[in-house]
Amino acid sequence: MTQNTVFELDLDDVERGSADSLTQRLLSVWKASQGHLTDELVSVSPSLLMFDGQPTGNSAPNMLIAGENSLASRILGADWADRPKKAVSSLDDEYVELIGRGYKKAIFEKKPIFEYVATSLTYGFEPTVELKYQRLILPFQTIYGCSFLFCYSHDVGTNRPLRHLLPGDKSLQMQDPQSMGHAKPPSSVFSSK
Repeated sequence: MTQNTVFELDLDDVERGSADSLTQRLLSVWKASQGHLTDELVSVSPSLLMFDGQPTGNSAPNMLIAGENSLASRILGADWADRPKKAVSSLDDEYVELIGRGYKKAIFEKKPIFEYVATSLTYGFEPTVELKYQRLILPFQTIYGCSFLFCYSHDVGTNRPLRHLLPGDKSLQMQDPQSMGHAKPPSSVFSSK
């Protein structure tokens, strides 16, 4: 079983090709707009999670929208797209606390956060899903000053049951690393019990 693991990665690695093309595009959009919401960001929203960008004390920010093509929705199902608060409340508390740190850091520092995450999810699965992904958290503001976080997660080796794959979805661990659009994470980021 995979231990809950979160490592912050260097944002410069995104531009050097250590992330998939959408991660690279999103970071480029964020830099070009200086963190302001753009039509280009809205066009990829089905692949994103959206959170309230206001500080919430000790808890993670509230999830507002889970895009239907986001990694969470693809792996965890329709609850993520239809009832994100209920879906988040059913996850392991330690995992939620660990991933919440990146969101809080993006809110307080007002800068993108790029992370590697690994965990074992038991969310309605038999067997447990070994989830490994990179995520880019981007703080954005509207022209009216409203703050939001957008999070894009890219699968880098999830071991999930075939019955949870969407039609036409190909498990990334069956592809060679060059076809995934990112470099393999360093072995030091893998932890197991």
